[in-house]
Amino acid sequence: MAKERVQKILAQSGIGSRRACEEFIRQGRVHVNGVLVSIGASADPDKDNIFFDNKPVSKETCRYVLFYKPRGVLSSTHDVHGTTVRDLVPVPERLYPVGRLDKDAEGLMLLTNDGVLTQHIAHPSFETQKTYRARVQKSITQQDIAAWYKGIRIDDRLVNVDHIHLVNPTTIELTLHEGRKHIVKRLLSAKGYWVTQLIRTRLATLSLGRIRPGQWRDLIPSELQSLKQGLKQLRVR
Repeated sequence: MAKERVQKILAQSGIGSRRACEEFIRQGRVHVNGVLVSIGASADPDKDNIFFDNKPVSKETCRYVLFYKPRGVLSSTHDVHGTTVRDLVPVPERLYPVGRLDKDAEGLMLLTNDGVLTQHIAHPSFETQKTYRARVQKSITQQDIAAWYKGIRIDDRLVNVDHIHLVNPTTIELTLHEGRKHIVKRLLSAKGYWVTQLIRTRLATLSLGRIRPGQWRDLIPSELQSLKQGLKQLRVR
């Protein structure tokens, strides 16, 4: 096999996202053939001896799990103060959540050990769309819907909503490619709405379907193919 960047090999081995693996290299935690490596180093995963934290790195089979995160569950992989998504998905692989949901939010999460795919979905250049269903404390006006379409300035940057569907007077679905923390709550609060329930129903080409809070399942091949193809189309756009 041709040589590849060490951070890519680590990501494909389930160590973490490519960005996280770059940081591990900077921290001096990665050796190839006994030599400490730096960012930009390459290796042959079939011939070279790659070690992370003094443990050999072996390529894992990639796994992709669609999970309905319940409200109150943490999006991290480990936390001594509460239940995490990994506590509710008992599989042997080292899976990591793609993106995060607030503790008080619920809905679709993708868990995987495919660091390359994780990086692609999370990177702003891919403009990955996400759909959220929000319930608020009062009726939503058409005037405010028009304002969201026009764009709301948050932190000195204009945030546009790609699509809006008013489910009922106090429930709205927002589709956007913005990934900043609390972005849906901030968009709604900018117009005086306070979120009482927030559910992510779609991520890229994936949707919750019929699974219920706390349930999970592996992606089927056609879902994975559509997801990867959709990311490629966004990348070349």
